[in-house]
Order: sequence, then structure tokens, then C-alpha cells
Amino acid sequence: MALARGVGFGMFDVLILGVAIFGGRYQSCSRSGHDMCDMYLLAVTYPFGAAAMGAIFGACYPLCRRLWLAVLVGSVAMVPWFAGIAVTNVKTEARWSTSDSWLVGICSVLMGAVVGYVTWKRIRLAATAAPPR
Repeated sequence: MALARGVGFGMFDVLILGVAIFGGRYQSCSRSGHDMCDMYLLAVTYPFGAAAMGAIFGACYPLCRRLWLAVLVGSVAMVPWFAGIAVTNVKTEARWSTSDSWLVGICSVLMGAVVGYVTWKRIRLAATAAPPR
């Protein structure tokens, strides 16, 4: 699962590097223009965060047979991916603030719950579609 997610999200590196080549290494990553992101660092952390997410999901996949555990696994698995995205802004500012922790936590819980639910639903559908032994 880690390899599949790392390669899958790694395909976006072509776009990220294209943006970096044509727009420069440091670019605005918010509408206000106050936050600057390091695009080269994003090209590295984005697929590695996705690979870590896939590794956590793959290791905990058997736990996803129960809905509450699937939501928990999904939320925990999303943390490295969102942290990898957030660190590109933190690196340019040279500090990690409380708001960065809140942002990573809230995004991980919201997206992770959805991913966990979808995974749980797919496991249930596969179990009901399988012929009895």
C-alpha cells in the first residue's frame, strides 16, 4: 500500500516541479500572499507523506473491519501526509506553530474519517459478495 500511494501521489511531482520551474522555488501558498511555500521541499515531502500514509494504512488494514477502528486508522494515517504538506510552509518560516498542529490535526481527522469509512465499506461489500466457504 505504501508503494502504491507513494507512486500515485508522486505523479503530482511533475506538476509541482513544473510550477517550481516556471514560478520559482518559493511561492505564495495562500490567497493573502503572506505564506510562502518551498516547492522543491513539497516535491519531496508530498510522495513520502503519502507513502507513510499507505504504510500505516497497510499495517492497520485488518483493523478496518470495524467502523470505529477504520475511522481511527484513517485519521492517524493521514497525519504524515498533511504534515508533509504543512512543513513546506513551516520550513520557509523556520517555525512550527500551534495553528499548524491544529490544521494538520483537523484535516487528518476530517479526511481520515472519510477514507476510513470508505475502506470499511469496501471491506464489508467484499465480505458480502464473497461466496460462503
